[in-house]
Amino acid sequence: MASLTRDSKGYKVRYRVYYPDGSDRVAFAYRTVKREAEQVLGQASQVESITRQNALTLETATPFEH
Repeated sequence: MASLTRDSKGYKVRYRVYYPDGSDRVAFAYRTVKREAEQVLGQASQVESITRQNALTLETATPFEH
């Protein structure tokens, strides 16, 4: 589950990306403004859910590219 924590750099969003072969990795995104971090948290939650279900397609991945 994606999470938002306070960090020395501002705010840290932690999320997990699942791969089709069954492996996964933990990724982080840092933001200095809380509102931006909360937006990234929402996107990270969506990415986690989509990749966990192995339903990621090019069309669904494009908004999350950056």
